[in-house]
Formats: sequence, C-alpha cells, structure tokens
Amino acid sequence: MRRLAIYTVGCAIALAGCSRAVGPPPVPTALSPQGFGASVSPFARPDASGFRLLFSFDKANGGGITPVTNLIGVKGMLYGTTLAGGGSSACTKGCGTVFSMTTDGVQKPLYNFGSYSGDGASPTQQLAEINGTFYGTTEEGGTSTACPRGCGAVFSLTAAGKESVIYSFGSYKGDGLTPRAGLIAIHGTLYGTTSAGGGANGGTLFTITPSGHETVIYSFGSYKGDGLVPAAELTEVGSKLYGTTIKGGQYGKGTAFRAQFSGKEVTLHSFGHGIDGAYPRSRLIFVQQAFYGTTIEGGKYKRGTLFVLSPNGIEGLLYQFGKGKDAAEPEAGLTAHVGTFITFYGTTAKGGAAGKGTVFSVNGVGSEAVLHSFAGGDGSEPFSHLYLDKKTLYGTTAYGGTGSCTGGCGTAFAYQL
Repeated sequence: MRRLAIYTVGCAIALAGCSRAVGPPPVPTALSPQGFGASVSPFARPDASGFRLLFSFDKANGGGITPVTNLIGVKGMLYGTTLAGGGSSACTKGCGTVFSMTTDGVQKPLYNFGSYSGDGASPTQQLAEINGTFYGTTEEGGTSTACPRGCGAVFSLTAAGKESVIYSFGSYKGDGLTPRAGLIAIHGTLYGTTSAGGGANGGTLFTITPSGHETVIYSFGSYKGDGLVPAAELTEVGSKLYGTTIKGGQYGKGTAFRAQFSGKEVTLHSFGHGIDGAYPRSRLIFVQQAFYGTTIEGGKYKRGTLFVLSPNGIEGLLYQFGKGKDAAEPEAGLTAHVGTFITFYGTTAKGGAAGKGTVFSVNGVGSEAVLHSFAGGDGSEPFSHLYLDKKTLYGTTAYGGTGSCTGGCGTAFAYQL
C-alpha cells in the first residue's frame, strides 16, 4: 500500500457496565438528546449522482500537485494546500502550494513554497484563519539545520498571497520537529503538534502566537504507555485539548489523549487490543458528549474502524471497515451532520469498487453506505476529511484525475447530499 512520505458507537457511554467491547452496539440513547436514527440519514444517498469533480491538479506550468489537505471555507471560497508542485527547484517535485478555489472549481494559486532560503516546504494539513490571515505548517523547510531538509515551519499568508515563515522548528534543544498536523486557533492563539522532537523525541504539543512566539507545552513519550507521533489536529472541549497519536500506548498502536493548557497530559485510550482499531491518523470530533474518530487499521477485517470515545476514555466501535468492496483504511477524520439524525461523513484511502478509495456515511447506530467509489479519473486515495457547507461536502484526493503525473496529480471534488 502506498503511503505518503508525510508518511461503533460501542455502547451507551453513560450506562453502567459499558466496556471496550466491540460487538454490535445497543442504541446509545443516553448520549442522544436529539436521537440517533435507525437508518441512514435522508441526506445520505448511496449512488454517484451527487458526486462532482471540481478540479484536476497538474504539474504543468508549475501547478500544485498531491493535495492531502483538508479544505476550509472562508467567505464563500475554499482554501487548501498541495504537498508538492509549485515549480520551486528547492524540492525535487516542487515544495508545495497554497490555493483558493470557488465552489464551482475555479482554482487560483496563492503561493508557491520554497520561494526563498528558509521558506517552508511540503505543507500537509489544513489552514487556520485568524482575522483574514491564514496560518499553517510545513513538514520540511525552515531555517533549522537539525534536519536534512529543514525541521518544518509555521507560516502566515494573507489573502493576497504574501507569505512569511513566523517560526522554524528545531530552533532549540527539546523543540518539536516535523509537524504533520494542522493548527487550531483558540482565542487568537494557535495550537498544534509535531510528530517528532521534544524532550523524549516522541513529538510535541505546542502553542504559538501569530507573531511567532512558540512554546512546547508537552513532550510525548514522557512515561511508559504514553502516545508517540501525533499527526492530527487537536480538538478543544471544555478548555482542554484532545487528540490522537499514531504510535505508542500500551499496545504500541496509538492513543487518544487529553492535555491541559498547562501541559498536564493523560492517555485516555490505547488502541490495538484484540479487534480494536489501530493507528489513528485522524482528528477527534465532539458530538453530543462523545468523541468520534477513525483508525487506519484494526477491526474484524483489519482495514480500519470508526470509534466512539467518552471524555473519560471508555471506547467502543461504531463500524469496522474493509469487508469485500467496502470502504477501507480511513486516513482522515470525520465530519458530522447533527439534526433529527446524526450522520458521520468521511473518506477512505482504499476500498470501494475500484480499490481507490471512497466517500462514505455512517449513522449513529452503525449503518454504513459507500456514497462514492473513486475510479482514478475522478480521483484516487483521499487522505483528507470533508468540509460540509450546507448540503455539500468538499474534499480532495492525493492522486488521480486528468493531470500529467503518473497515477494523476490529485483532484478536488464535491458531493451533493
């Protein structure tokens, strides 16, 4: 399986006796003041009629390629990044780009990374926006010489395309290295993680101001069973930060954690026991008093899971991916629509009719539908979670499309619910 160089509700959480069992779940009424539907939400339509290819990325003329980013919406426009492309000779395949796009697929390059010495390179995750300025991370680049191609950077970008590196990782002993997750903004301050570095070299949780003052809040790997290699954006609930790590934990297959702004951290759940999920690459989302996320592997078919986690660490499986032509290997997190029904939407990097990934829905009692199977020309291997605007989902695929790269340069797409 190709990996980027960046490399169900199990039980009613409030019920006594709820454990980590992963069998068929009872209806979780204790968590559901609005109710879980017994069938897929009427928004979910398991056919191709809702799918629309918006844009095929292409390396021609210095275009961005390999979008692994999650799109964000600001004032009716979509914004994202590409891992490579952009024409800079500082990187073999270009150092990546930032782009804007209309909801009809008209794309405009905003910035090409690698434009000057010490610039960032290889942006991998979604942008954060504060007062009209975008902030993001790059996995490589920056001014530090502690890593062969730079240890990564935090950048700012105006809507007009003026970019500045506000911080270079690896600037001091114990600093974080190689950020693989996006930033979140809380009261005007940015928070994120790095996949390496820190006091125990298991990655860090950090905060940074828009002016570039960075502080490591926590170093992963600080105790036995701690998580290692955080690679998904954080979620803030009740003045605490929640997230996942790909590795570490009791079984070495990743964790979910909670951290305070002061730096105190606790492992909520260690993945990988029995047929539990393994290797979470996704963010957590908080819906009706519980967290939801995905794992790349694990489950009955060993091709990923959708899990639910209480704030105190009780975990269960809502869905297990990978049977037959089903969706498989979700790299991305979930997007939820909460109404009369709760429906989760997401993407998988593999599975589907052609084995090139899917868009899927899962309702609150674990009923799953493959909404679209990618076939190559319309995209292949989505690594990003979906952005929901009204009744339309927007996303990207890392490969596929009509671009001139081997296997395609990636796509942007929409799915009308």
